[in-house]
Amino acid sequence: MEDESELFINILQDLQKADTLKNIILIGSWTHYFYRIKFKDTTRISAVRSLDVDFLIPTPLRIKKDVDIQKILEKHQFKITMSYPTGYTKYQNPKLDVEFLIPEIGKEKKSGQIQIDKLHIQANKIRMLNFLQDYTIMVTDKKNNITARIPEPAVYVLHKFIVAQRRSNPDKKEKDLKAAQEIGRLLLEKTTQKNRLKHIFKEIPRGWQKKIIKSVKENFPELHSLLKS
Repeated sequence: MEDESELFINILQDLQKADTLKNIILIGSWTHYFYRIKFKDTTRISAVRSLDVDFLIPTPLRIKKDVDIQKILEKHQFKITMSYPTGYTKYQNPKLDVEFLIPEIGKEKKSGQIQIDKLHIQANKIRMLNFLQDYTIMVTDKKNNITARIPEPAVYVLHKFIVAQRRSNPDKKEKDLKAAQEIGRLLLEKTTQKNRLKHIFKEIPRGWQKKIIKSVKENFPELHSLLKS
């Protein structure tokens, strides 16, 4: 019987076979699987401890090929559900929850979903995600012959410090901060990654910069010094 990691790999393999994995972005905690590969470091980057697999659908939509992702998930015994009171759509299996997200841009604050007809899925609108889609990299898992698109590690770290401030659940907030600190310390040891942190930070909206500075000042003084330099 497959465990969570095996199920995760099987889903990615099926999405890749359908020629659609390259068009969506894996975000959230499962990116750690690929960051461990990128940095060839399985000790300093924690293994995944989450049942939630999140995919970001980039906007504007440029999906040309019709791929029935819902049917792919149903093959793995996933069922579509709606969570309350958010009204967000998820695809649930006893081992994993898969969620598709899409950036919510503009002044509208009402949450909701968008039907992605070409992919046969519903994507939940979430704010502050366009930041992640602007800076991505491709990482290959040679063992399983999978190439996934994920956020640049520098973007992942900065985004986590923003998200942590918005968490009402203290456990999830602590988890976000730990992930940002863990990967952030690794980045500060690499000149190229330090430069990316500074470059990306300077390019994001000033309001987001203020949120990040406030968070790193309290939780990551070394990064605070870099961003303020």
